[in-house]
Amino acid sequence: MTQSRTYLVSQVARIANVTVRTLHYYEEIGLLVPAARTEAGYRLYDAANLDRLRQIQMGRDLGLSLEEVRRSLDEAGSDRRSILLRQRRQLVETAATAQATIEAIDRALEFLENSESDGHAAQRKG
Repeated sequence: MTQSRTYLVSQVARIANVTVRTLHYYEEIGLLVPAARTEAGYRLYDAANLDRLRQIQMGRDLGLSLEEVRRSLDEAGSDRRSILLRQRRQLVETAATAQATIEAIDRALEFLENSESDGHAAQRKG
């Protein structure tokens, strides 16, 4: 019987770029419960925990509350495929909004550059 790799809370925090306190809080609210504990009481996380943490982070990145994330991960009948599709749609919408904002900024910069060059030309004529 092979034992799967486990990670200490500090290792998971480093891997996921979160604080140890965040991981402790996720455990307190039942969002991310460690797979096991050592005899000394240290939290041990496994690959399934890391996958769940990745899903939590995706939900948070999409602006979901921790309760919404928990429900999407834990509710019976929760369809993982539809959740991922919804998250993908939201990311596409966010990307489109960001692209539109970038284009508006580019137009404003172009306008400013043209206005400044027109102003310099008028000053030379006058």
